[in-house]
Amino acid sequence: YKLTDIDCSASDSTVSYSTDTTTRAVTFDIAATETLDCTFTNTLQRGAIQITKTSSKDGSGLPGATFSITGPNSYSNSVVSGSDGTVCVDGLPFGDYSVTETAAPSGYAIDDDTSHTVTVDNNAMCTDDPYGGETISFSNTPLSQIQVIFTSLAGTGVTNASIVCEDSTPAAIAPVSENGDPDPAFDDTNETFTNLAPGTYTCTVVVDP
Repeated sequence: YKLTDIDCSASDSTVSYSTDTTTRAVTFDIAATETLDCTFTNTLQRGAIQITKTSSKDGSGLPGATFSITGPNSYSNSVVSGSDGTVCVDGLPFGDYSVTETAAPSGYAIDDDTSHTVTVDNNAMCTDDPYGGETISFSNTPLSQIQVIFTSLAGTGVTNASIVCEDSTPAAIAPVSENGDPDPAFDDTNETFTNLAPGTYTCTVVVDP
């Protein structure tokens, strides 16, 4: 709480007084037969958390990321980043809050799925200009897909191929089938490697192995 107002009323105009919310004091000069009534108003302080979601590639804001926020008094909320990559919640009692990214926008991967503590200890609203609340940032990595297609020009099955793609480790990357499920067996005609982070990949195609 914070003292936000001191309101006094005197029984007689001869009563002199002054108020100061900074020192939280009333200074007065009053006679024995006079009265001075003062009301001190304390306002509950509430803060705000602004979350920013950006692309790890170019720093641009990313809409559509989902975050979980939990805090004091069983507070729990789920929010989604807007068109500029930010989302803000206010009206939060002071205390420690946990912010976790739970879902990335389509085509991106979560870079950090751990919970981060944000301490709300400053009175603020999302609409403040300039904004003076708490801030926290997360990034997502854009993903790509590689498709390797082999075709026998002499007719189906006349020539065959083995298709293997590796990352820079090097380690083989598991392909996926058309419905998105893992595809443990190479079909030797059309292999799709998906959800690939930026990096160097090497695909080897051996015809008639």
